[in-house]
Amino acid sequence: MESEEHVADQPALILGKHNIRSDYLDKSLFVVVAVVLLFTVVLLYMNLSFQRQNYAAGITAALKSDNVDHAVVIAYTRAWDFAIAKISSIFLAFCLIMVGALYVLRAASVSYSLSVAHKSRKGSLETGSPGLVMITLGVILMAVVMFSTSRVDFQSSDVSRPREPQMIPPDALTTPDERDLPTPRPSKSK
Repeated sequence: MESEEHVADQPALILGKHNIRSDYLDKSLFVVVAVVLLFTVVLLYMNLSFQRQNYAAGITAALKSDNVDHAVVIAYTRAWDFAIAKISSIFLAFCLIMVGALYVLRAASVSYSLSVAHKSRKGSLETGSPGLVMITLGVILMAVVMFSTSRVDFQSSDVSRPREPQMIPPDALTTPDERDLPTPRPSKSK
C-alpha cells in the first residue's frame, strides 16, 4: 500500500516542482527585462540631457548676439520638442518589445482578440500570443521613428540688402606672376 501512495504522490511533486520552476523562470525573465529597460532608460536619458545642453547652448548664443533673432530661438525650441518626442517614442518601442518578449518567453499562455468596426468595414486580430503582437508593434514603431525625419525651418528676420561681390586680393604666395606663365605660341597652319 505504501508503494501506491508513493506513486500517487509523485505527480503532485513533479507538478509542484514544475510550478516552482515556472515561477522562478517568470521572475528571472522579469528581472532580466527590467534590467535591460533600466539600462535603456539610462542611455536615453543621457542622450536627452546631451541634446538639451546642445540646444540650450544654441539658444543662449542666439539670445546673447547683438542682433537677437527670435526665429532662431523658436527653431531651437521646436527642434528640442522633436528630440523629446523621438526619444519618448524610442523608449515606448523598447517597452513594447521587452514586455512582448516577456509574454513570449513565459510558460503561461494567454490569448488576445481585438476587433474594430466602422460603418461597413470590419477588422479583427486574434492571436494566441499577444507577445508577438507587442513585439511587432514595437519593431514597427522603432522603424517609423528611426526612418522619420523632423525638419525645422525658420526665416531670419534679418532682411538686409545683399552685399556687392568683393574681389579677393591675390596672394603673392599662391597666385602665379603673369611673367612666369608660359606664353602661348601661335600655331603653324599650312
